[in-house]
Amino acid sequence: MVSVALSCALLATSASARDDAEVMGLMHTNAKIEMAVASSGEVDIVDKHLVLENDWVQFKSVEGGRCMSSFVDKDSRLTFEDCDDSSLEQMWTKRSDNSYESVAKGKLEPAQELCPRVGAYVNCGRNSTVLGSCPGFKLWKTNAGLLLQDSSLKTCLAVYMKGVIDQGYKDLVTTTPGGPLFCGVSGFGSTWEMIPLASSSTIATASAKATATAAAAAKAAAEAKIAAEAAAPTIEVMSPGTACSAGASLDEDECKVASEKRDKWFKIEDSADTPTGCYQKNMQLYFNTHQTGKVTSEEKWIWSICRAAAVGAKVTGGSTDASKIASEAAMDDVGQVPFVLVGSGMECDGDTKDLIKARITTSACALMVASDPECSKYFEDRTHSTSNSQRCTCLRKDGDCKQDTDPSTNRYMIEA
Repeated sequence: MVSVALSCALLATSASARDDAEVMGLMHTNAKIEMAVASSGEVDIVDKHLVLENDWVQFKSVEGGRCMSSFVDKDSRLTFEDCDDSSLEQMWTKRSDNSYESVAKGKLEPAQELCPRVGAYVNCGRNSTVLGSCPGFKLWKTNAGLLLQDSSLKTCLAVYMKGVIDQGYKDLVTTTPGGPLFCGVSGFGSTWEMIPLASSSTIATASAKATATAAAAAKAAAEAKIAAEAAAPTIEVMSPGTACSAGASLDEDECKVASEKRDKWFKIEDSADTPTGCYQKNMQLYFNTHQTGKVTSEEKWIWSICRAAAVGAKVTGGSTDASKIASEAAMDDVGQVPFVLVGSGMECDGDTKDLIKARITTSACALMVASDPECSKYFEDRTHSTSNSQRCTCLRKDGDCKQDTDPSTNRYMIEA
């Protein structure tokens, strides 16, 4: 693999050295091409028109030997794939503005008109390529071959190389460095072969294949979701310090389903300091694979998640255990008690009671307040503070409230 340092050093070659045919890599060094690039930034056009013979085409990198695909990586960057004339992701169609848009994205519901555009910086003057609003790159026929050039930045689509392909970036569709200077220059990976898909049967097969694949995937996902929900056990949220009884523990898959149904984060761990199996800590569900683990009532905001004792049974909120009430409300994330905001960025400096010091929802806080006989209908929620002082607090009955400013706290009133 060519080192980054070597690649960048070669890219910094002086203008005078670019007259050397070996450095430039031009098969026929052409003063007309060099003058056109220097004066306008456009590559020289042999036929003065864009080249297209068919509605749908593939673009194959001459140097890389693979086709540009609308399939993107985790950073939304366009990639190269082995050429496949039945792959809808590798098909592109010409627009009225002479740029090319993705056929695959145009087949979505609703249809998306997306073209290759210059993306984020990669290395040594090169950028990535992403799908964005059209128009995008346009096809030009030059003495050097077919080029795909951006109309504003004047860079060309390419496989990342300087003499040889850089294996670290071989799957990325990148741009040439330095504006138009290296468009068509041998060894910089910017020449393309356009493969027309003239056969209607080939196009129909690809389209039908993509439609069938999407339909099958959607059906399988729907069936899997229904099956998972049907098989999911009814759960019970235990009080702090209470472990699941024999045979009531959830397995890893059941714990994950429980987290997904309640839109909670899920994490697998191996810890001797937390309960074995499925449990909730604050707003996240964990599955602890440790053989013994530890259950302690000292951790007020750790609750074991177990199978309900009876079929159809479900803890609903009749408990007087404040932490358990918070757990139940946080698990369902449903505002079971109506409340209104009475003071944004305000708190009470008075006779208050802290119900829990943990990150829970405002709905869970309201439920705790309504369930505590010492609380009035007024409460404050600081559970979303970025500091370590998250809490749910109520104003005691007959207590006095001296309102003060606190940007991390909001005051609420439970409606009768």
